[in-house]
Amino acid sequence: MKKIIYTLLVVLMAFAFMGCPTTYDGYDYALVVADIIGDVDGGTGTAVTSNPDGTFGFKFTYSADLNAWGGKDGTVNFKARSVAGVWDTGICAPKSGDPLVIGGDYVECYYRPNEGGADGANIVVEGLKVGTEYTITFKVEGSDFFVKISD
Repeated sequence: MKKIIYTLLVVLMAFAFMGCPTTYDGYDYALVVADIIGDVDGGTGTAVTSNPDGTFGFKFTYSADLNAWGGKDGTVNFKARSVAGVWDTGICAPKSGDPLVIGGDYVECYYRPNEGGADGANIVVEGLKVGTEYTITFKVEGSDFFVKISD
């Protein structure tokens, strides 16, 4: 009986040190885009659409009055947030610091949780034309975050 109890204790100790896996390769679990805020939506915060391919999209038609965040003619500034209405989930500017190119490929962005979003680091798009509909698309791959704009 003592041998059985001893064996069970050894097995229990082995399980205690093994633990459970805490990472799953290829599982995108934290980064989502819930809303977009800035010139493109009048600065109010608007939900984005979750697409079947795992991307997130937002459509808007550019007009000269889309300047809630100080966008000059043909320019918009915006941010995306992973929790709608919550600033400390801000997803900020492209890593290159350059404006997005209309029709260009995805650009990697900084994802800055818990740092606040109202720090001036906006995603910027220049060269917009009045009356043209644009689609902003966000893509998450693992812990990397990307954005592009197309007309």
